[in-house]
Amino acid sequence: GSGDIDSEEFLGLCRALQKLTKVSVRDMIMMYTRKQYAKLFNLVYVEDKAHPQPLESRTIAFKDLKIFMDTSAGMLSISSADVGKVLKDVDAEQLDFDTFSDLIQKMIRGKSISVVVHAFEEAKRIRLESRMKAYQKFEGTAGPAARKGAAGTASPGVPAEEPSKPADKKSEVTKTTDIDIFSEAFALMDSRGGGVLSLDNVYEFCEALPDPPAQSVVRKLYNQFDEDGSGDIDSEEFLGLCRALQKLTKVSVRDMIMMYTRKQYAKLFNLVYVEDKAHPQPLESRTIAFKDLKIFMDTSAGMLSISSADVGKVLKDVDAEQLDFDTFSDLIQKMIRGKSISVVVHAFEEAKRIRLESRMKAYQKFEGTAGPAARKGAAGTASPGVPAEEPSKPADKKSEVTKTTDIDIFSEAFALMDSRGGGVLSLDNVYEFCEALPDPPAQSVVRKLYNQFDEDGSGDIDS
Repeated sequence: GSGDIDSEEFLGLCRALQKLTKVSVRDMIMMYTRKQYAKLFNLVYVEDKAHPQPLESRTIAFKDLKIFMDTSAGMLSISSADVGKVLKDVDAEQLDFDTFSDLIQKMIRGKSISVVVHAFEEAKRIRLESRMKAYQKFEGTAGPAARKGAAGTASPGVPAEEPSKPADKKSEVTKTTDIDIFSEAFALMDSRGGGVLSLDNVYEFCEALPDPPAQSVVRKLYNQFDEDGSGDIDSEEFLGLCRALQKLTKVSVRDMIMMYTRKQYAKLFNLVYVEDKAHPQPLESRTIAFKDLKIFMDTSAGMLSISSADVGKVLKDVDAEQLDFDTFSDLIQKMIRGKSISVVVHAFEEAKRIRLESRMKAYQKFEGTAGPAARKGAAGTASPGVPAEEPSKPADKKSEVTKTTDIDIFSEAFALMDSRGGGVLSLDNVYEFCEALPDPPAQSVVRKLYNQFDEDGSGDIDS
């Protein structure tokens, strides 16, 4: 009853969706994959907020793409020479989405698009480094609100700035520590990798607090500290917002950042943790096997540009077979050495995706083989609202594709959908997949299909 489906079960669901929507499995996967490429394209695209453009009309500068590719190459284990080969025949200064997609496809050579998205996000994060001067103001310096509120006024529901007071010795921290924790939290929140935060990012940050303020209050704070009226806030503006939150919540800036960061570490911990579904445990009671963590670290080291020797140094003093969350966090902190936690989360997700490779035998059934529903429905019945399996028909030559191509596009789409990196899909993952179709079926129908193709009754579906 976990609410997940693995790769084999998902393949059967797709074939049933094909009968329902009249969209071929290949086309629906290509629609979903195109949607993921668009996320990557929009990381490079420089938006003109005064004149928004649809995807088909957007272009990116070739020089910008080259910078992203060069910066990301190391994270993708791609040589500069290979990047050069991909780009050598480009003679245009501006590239549209289709041209961009072709170049990226050549560059990644079978890698998951999600890997490339993450690498490009990290390339954008480089902007953040130049903004870290804001942290020099972390203690005892008035933030943006003080400059805005010279007349002594503030937005309704937002606390006015007060004169600085000597720091409490218990909450006093070194400048270096402040920079580290603030930088890490900001990088984790910066989901678009642009060195700025959206209102949704700040909502998520506040949700980690023990008594989160109402979203209406957070929105007023956000608007107050958006000094330049851009609709986003940068690190300096966010620092001012945090100091205002401190007055409002009575939680120190340092503590609220640590709460948020702990929440991100928990995501990473739970990727390694093997859940006992019959006996669920709270985070504080969970433990992970040292051997499992070592496998994750060894597998992820290359993606994190960390040597096996360095992983060994981090782990050499561990003498326990089981590790709790705090011990895990200390080890990860030593391993990443200033890297964004989100980089490590992604690398660990990729380590979990290795499971997916062993499941690709399901693709042998991609053409002309009855799916799980046929085996379930031997008596000729099917769930209400779900089309029954029909005898296989010769493939239309226009929609016929090679086995290798099918495996590539299906594997890539499944990996992108598998948001938890566990080799299985949740019902929400499948809802999102169906939303990419031109005429999405009702969620009630998708839910029936999902339950039908959960062949083993585990609550999960595989490919």
